[in-house]
Amino acid sequence: MPTTAALEGDEATMAIARAVFRLSADGGAEKAKAALAKLQAPETLDLVDHWDKASTHVDQAREVLQEAQQRVRLVASAADDEALREAVDARDEARRALLGALDAALQLHMERHGERQWEAKHTERDELERRGELSLAERLRLERLHSELLPVLDAWVARVDAMETDKKDLVRLVEGGEPSVKELVEGLRARHADFKKANRKFLTAEHVLKLTQSDGDDTSEALATLREARGEVQSTERSLRKERTRLAHVASTRSPELFAEPLLRLGSVQGVDSDELRQVLVERELAHYEREPRPLSRPGARHKVYKASYGGEVCVLKEYELRRPEGAHDVDEWKGLAKEVTLLGRLAHCPYIADVEAVFVVQEPLFAAYVQLPFFNGGDLRQWVADSQPPICRRIELLTQLAHALQYMHERGIAHGDVKLENVLVAIEGERATAHLADFESARVGRTTASGGRTATRGQSTTGYGHLFTDRYVAPEILKASREGRERDAKPTAMGDMFSYGVCCLFACCLPPTEAEQEVAFARFEADGRQLTDWSNALAASANAHLPSLLVQLLAPAATHEEALDRRLDAKQVLTHPFLDTFEAIELARRKTAAAELARQAQERESDEERQRLAAEAAAQYEAIEMERQRHQQQMRRKQQELDANAERREAELRAERRANEAAARSLQADRERLERQEAEVAQAVAKAAQKASAIAAKGREIAAAEASLQREDAAAQARLATLRQEQHDLERGLRSTRDEHSRKAGELERLKRELVARETADLHRQPRGRQTHELTNSGADVPEYLSVVDRVEKYVQADHKNPIHVIKIEKVFNRELEERFRTAKASRLCCPPKDCTTLQLFHGTSKEGVDGITKAGFRLPSWSDKNMFGQGVYFATDSTKSAQELYTKGSNQLLLCDVHLGKSCTINSLTDRHPLSQHVKQAQSASTARPFLDVDLAKVRGAGYDSVCAPRGGSMAAAGVKFDEYVVYDPDQAIPRYIVHFGKYAAGVAQPRIAPGAQFARHELSPQRSFDPKNELDAHFRLCESHVLRQLGHAGKRLVKVEYIVNPPLIRQFEKQLKDFERAHIPANMVLAFHATRERASVDNIVQHNFDPSRIGSQTDSGWWGRGFYFSEYPATSLGYGSNMLLCRVLPGKTYDVTQRMDGQPLRTGFNSHRLQADANGYGQELVIDNPKQILPCYILHIQ
Repeated sequence: MPTTAALEGDEATMAIARAVFRLSADGGAEKAKAALAKLQAPETLDLVDHWDKASTHVDQAREVLQEAQQRVRLVASAADDEALREAVDARDEARRALLGALDAALQLHMERHGERQWEAKHTERDELERRGELSLAERLRLERLHSELLPVLDAWVARVDAMETDKKDLVRLVEGGEPSVKELVEGLRARHADFKKANRKFLTAEHVLKLTQSDGDDTSEALATLREARGEVQSTERSLRKERTRLAHVASTRSPELFAEPLLRLGSVQGVDSDELRQVLVERELAHYEREPRPLSRPGARHKVYKASYGGEVCVLKEYELRRPEGAHDVDEWKGLAKEVTLLGRLAHCPYIADVEAVFVVQEPLFAAYVQLPFFNGGDLRQWVADSQPPICRRIELLTQLAHALQYMHERGIAHGDVKLENVLVAIEGERATAHLADFESARVGRTTASGGRTATRGQSTTGYGHLFTDRYVAPEILKASREGRERDAKPTAMGDMFSYGVCCLFACCLPPTEAEQEVAFARFEADGRQLTDWSNALAASANAHLPSLLVQLLAPAATHEEALDRRLDAKQVLTHPFLDTFEAIELARRKTAAAELARQAQERESDEERQRLAAEAAAQYEAIEMERQRHQQQMRRKQQELDANAERREAELRAERRANEAAARSLQADRERLERQEAEVAQAVAKAAQKASAIAAKGREIAAAEASLQREDAAAQARLATLRQEQHDLERGLRSTRDEHSRKAGELERLKRELVARETADLHRQPRGRQTHELTNSGADVPEYLSVVDRVEKYVQADHKNPIHVIKIEKVFNRELEERFRTAKASRLCCPPKDCTTLQLFHGTSKEGVDGITKAGFRLPSWSDKNMFGQGVYFATDSTKSAQELYTKGSNQLLLCDVHLGKSCTINSLTDRHPLSQHVKQAQSASTARPFLDVDLAKVRGAGYDSVCAPRGGSMAAAGVKFDEYVVYDPDQAIPRYIVHFGKYAAGVAQPRIAPGAQFARHELSPQRSFDPKNELDAHFRLCESHVLRQLGHAGKRLVKVEYIVNPPLIRQFEKQLKDFERAHIPANMVLAFHATRERASVDNIVQHNFDPSRIGSQTDSGWWGRGFYFSEYPATSLGYGSNMLLCRVLPGKTYDVTQRMDGQPLRTGFNSHRLQADANGYGQELVIDNPKQILPCYILHIQ
């Protein structure tokens, strides 16, 4: 961040340059003097931070006074004289503190010429806007005026009058000159009486007009009288509102006892009130406005919106009906109004959010409330784009303003919930258009409570918490949660707003002109799942080259709010995207132009060798551009490399300081170069001035006077030059100091790195040589590591490989020699720095002899063969079943789980595509069908600047790609085995029992066996039960001694039919395993024969705390508390309702198929309640000891 001195130096440099230019152009010495004098004027500077600081100081002092006033108000009601005196003394001290803060702020306003700075910046803005074509620097300057300088200055100047008034009031309070409470109240009542009198006169005039119309007489005189009466009502009402606002301010800041006056308590409707609402609530009637009869709102909108005028100013009125059709008061509608007004009041300082001008309630002819808002002459953003078809640059300008509004909201913890084109209103002033975000009924601040009774309008949906949203704009995770009844996850979020912003960006830039075409485009977008497809991507690219990349990061699908945070850009990041950020777009365009120029040179050269070199350089440039774009997109998601936590934290701090020092050094260097250029320009100007002075020296007194003026001018320039040289000297000294500090910290960082490497090396040398193995067990200290390896194997099983496996035994391997080679390869052999090296945990399948040899001596390269698709390297896979294929393991049933240094990896989607190693692709001769292969080894790969090859999933052998991930390293020391995994294979059909034609009820008794036959289905069933029981039991205190496997064809067919019924009805058809226990064995036998009996619900225990039904648990320990006879059943929960309070004996919640209690992070429930036996299939009787 540039210092104040640096900013002032910038202004000085620019002023000198302008003065010199004018001097050399027309000899205007006085103009040069004026430019130099302007340099000293504070209003020409861009410093505005002190206004924010002064405002904050005043606000803090005012908050302290308000707290003291509140204490006075509370203590006065308690009738405690001593406490009242203490509270009054504290209040008086707070008054003096606020007076001091106001004095300091107003003194700062005088010293820093706040009014003049405000006028100068507005004049500069107006001058730039009046020009036709603007240069890039001028456009950036205008953008800075609008976004950074003018908002701060406007807010400050708007507060100055109020601060002066507050200061005068406080002076009177402190010095004892404040009017009494009685005098203030009498003045307010007098204005209220004037308003009532004017209103009665208005009602009389309105009645006379109606009588005149009914009699068929001339109404011109009656209309004139009504207009005069309406003007008087508006005038007296504004006077009353101004006085009420002033006294409310006095009461809140100085005299709390004023709140006893009923005229200051206006605003309590249905028990809902807020300070923001009280500030805008007024006593008006609908007839006080001149209103157009037809609403501006679209048909089917939730609220009617009318165009009107009040006091000669155009406005709009938004109608809230406060009485339901059945006659009851709609408290929820008033709460929605109060919520929107309160939020808009909190966000009033943002120039891109609509503000509220007034709120009033009418009783007749309709009990309703009206919110007065400014009239935006451009309509909503959708209407403005469709009607005026503005150029893309103007649309981007409004989208930038909308992004600023979202950033302002989100930084204050507020999510809008219904961001759409129709809720963005456009104000047009000359050639400039401004966006204003409106309609905050769905907004959410922190945690919200259910409001109930909200009704969605056409194209909208609503959650049980009363949050409205529009289906075509809402984020997918919120829409899904709402439809599934997960109200907690269906609330508005910042990332939900950013998804809606992405939809706004797409259609604001690509909206067809007619409404019919717009609806067709919206329908097609919704049919595509509201994601980018070829159609919408091409549409976005035709509008702006950077728009598709922005939409990819805004419309990213997510299942949860956390996933959305990880995948989508926030508002601050959006503002730095090339679509909105001119600097970033220019840089990318420059680099692409340079790359294109290299490609053009490659085509023009006659030498093949030179053409190939230039083409390689162009390809490298394009790849660098792509990598730069990806880095820019993912800069917030990078992860730190493997280091000790304390050393990593220290390294990050040093790196941040180094970057700051480098930025400061670059800034100082730029300032020095700029000063040198200005010095040269001033020297040239002095030389020209001397030449002109010598040329006119012979013209007598007039010429002599001109020469003297030029000499004085030269002296001033020399003085300024001396000042600039001194500043240059100071900058150089600061640069040297910064460099010294940077060198010192860099040395300290290197020392810490060396110490860390030395400690790691010493720990390694203390280990014995040769292979060391240790069998991991599912008990004791090995449990976390054992389970992580099991998950890595069994969760990466692909059905396409048709060889499902399970872990039998795990051996952890350590070999000191291999470890040393592994670390050396990372430290000194890779094409990228060690900190940038990517290390993955991957599988390698080989024979039993191969496992033994690799764990002892390490990997070795295979012999050259054109059957090796990616050349002479060591192959690894992400999926366990890919490496576990018989082709690789040769019947060993063993896998190696290895750590692999990928270094700088070359990604190849298909050998036939263009990639950095394309020159080494050849056709295999040994295969029966000709196919390409990559003829590379370590030397060729390293020669191309890579350490490994990555073949990502999604391809096929026919397309010269792979269906599942594959990684290849060409230096065997880049991989090291960590675990030997012994696995077994499941037989097909374990998950679902087979039913032969005419099969009857069958019971199979299964017991634990030492041997395991993967082809034995019953053995697999026992192991399935054993693993599930022990995993969910969570401790080794119990064991499974026997399983009775039940096959009941009628119940199976009934269960499968229910599954299909759920799928047809679009009800979740996910199957879970759940436990049910009872005290009597006879009950278990009856259940497996005939299924659960609804007539016996509640007969054994109670009526059901969590609802009426059959009770299950996904944890065996919970079910064992009900009895020792345990069933393991397949259950279809369907649509589940999460119970939070007791529902003794009540039926399941309407619209849900089950109840769940205390679900953990993975969705497992302590209790599951199901009332439909068709959703239950008893499969196993468990004997647990």
